[in-house]
This record gives sequence, C-alpha cells and structure tokens, in this order.
Amino acid sequence: MGSIVGLVKANSLEGLRAQVSQVTDLIGFKPEGTVKTVLVKPNMCYYWDATTGYTTDPRLVSAIIDYV
Repeated sequence: MGSIVGLVKANSLEGLRAQVSQVTDLIGFKPEGTVKTVLVKPNMCYYWDATTGYTTDPRLVSAIIDYV
C-alpha cells in the first residue's frame, strides 16, 4: 500500500483548522474504534524556521493537534 496524500490550499492562517478538517475528509481518514494514542511528527530541521518550507509551521501542528 502506498502513501496517501491530500492537498488543500490555505489562504490564511486563520482558516488552518478548517483546511486540516477538509484534507482529512479528502483522504478518507476515519479511525476505527477508539483511538487512545496519536503521534504527530512535524519536520523539525536544524535551525530553519517555518518560512523556509523545511520546518513545519507550529501553527499547522497546533491545528492538527486541535483536530485530533
């Protein structure tokens, strides 16, 4: 089985939570049963900040955590 990727455009940081919900619907993410543990693995690359694209923006990580 290959990886599943969903892509949505975020026009603003205020709408991140809506985009996270939208992309999980797009990829058909529906956990079965009760989920007790979730791992969120952002890219954290050396000293680069999120504007470089190499490190995940902490606001996106926050939106994902809020969704979960």
